Amino acid sequence: MTFNDTKSARRCDGDFDLLLLPDEYRVHDSILRDLQVGMVSQFPLDYMHLTLLGLVRRMARDWQDGLLYSKAFPFHVRRATINALQAAVVNLAVKMPHEFQHQCRAVQECDSWKATEARQFLLYLGPVILKDILDKKMYEHFKLLSIYIRCLCSEELVEVYVDSASSWLEQFVNEYIKYFGNKSVYSVHAHCHIADDARMFGVLDKHTRLFNK
Repeated sequence: MTFNDTKSARRCDGDFDLLLLPDEYRVHDSILRDLQVGMVSQFPLDYMHLTLLGLVRRMARDWQDGLLYSKAFPFHVRRATINALQAAVVNLAVKMPHEFQHQCRAVQECDSWKATEARQFLLYLGPVILKDILDKKMYEHFKLLSIYIRCLCSEELVEVYVDSASSWLEQFVNEYIKYFGNKSVYSVHAHCHIADDARMFGVLDKHTRLFNK
């Protein structure tokens, strides 16, 4: 299932309570509804799995797939580019401060990255390394993701930039198909809603830890 439209009306608790959602969005009724729990607003997206273990690893994998299967992708990543990316990640990761729990492994091992490695790449290594490796427009697209996640993970920035982050997220999702093909699946589209969760529950790292103990 793909979600290529970011302009549709957003679902709300009232839609669920009044049975206004289409059947494909509501398979069975829930006893939580009897407890007056907001069936839409009170269930935040899990950014650890959605973004770090999902989208970041998917993008790292697709950069490499673009090398091997360029006809399937609207871009082409050269072998020398991938080799440079591999070396840069390894070289810089070993220089990261000891406060980082894990050193980020090479991009060719992205499918085995832990969430802390993907977070390190998204927020720290990627913005530095990819500037001289990716196509300029593709790099700017990656920065949208990095910057808005940075804002939504920061106590100081989230309140100031949460509205801006929401528009950046929508731009990122709309442009995703341009660089990664017709693959705007749920895990990509759902990033249009992460800012709403940060607005309600606070910084992503905090409520992700809360719901993933």
